[in-house]
Amino acid sequence: MEARAILRYARLAPRKGRRVIDLVRGKDVGEALTLLKFLPQHASFIIEKVLRSAIARLMSIPGLHSSDSRQDPWGGRCKGRNV
Repeated sequence: MEARAILRYARLAPRKGRRVIDLVRGKDVGEALTLLKFLPQHASFIIEKVLRSAIARLMSIPGLHSSDSRQDPWGGRCKGRNV
């Protein structure tokens, strides 16, 4: 499944952001979040917020997950969601 989140009006140079995004592109969600958490670039903090927004948007789709699989993609349980 694919979710989309758009970042606008960020004080971030496109080249610096693209450098971090290229490291994350194609990885699993958990691996991407772990990688973004430990990268020293400022862009990694901003991109992590956008990735978490896309995950939350994907998890909010009703009927996407069955009632027995109420897991976040990165391993924790979903809190406060009636999925």
